[in-house]
Amino acid sequence: MYGNTAGTGALRLPGLSAAQISAAPQNGINVQITANYTYQPLLGGTLPMFGYGTNPSTAFTFTVSSTMAGL
Repeated sequence: MYGNTAGTGALRLPGLSAAQISAAPQNGINVQITANYTYQPLLGGTLPMFGYGTNPSTAFTFTVSSTMAGL
C-alpha cells in the first residue's frame, strides 16, 4: 500500500485500504495476494449522454493478483 516494507508514508493509490487487499495460501507452499481498487478517471463521475439515456459512471474496479512462493 505504501511502497515500502515499513508500511509508512503516503499511500501509493488514493483511497486504498487494507480491506481491499487479501492474502490466501495456495497449494500449501505459495501465497496469492489479491487487490481490488476502484479507479475514478479525472473526467468526472459520469459521462454526459446529453439526454439520450442514463449517464454511465466512469469509475471501474481493477482486480489484480499475484502468486508467489511463501517463506
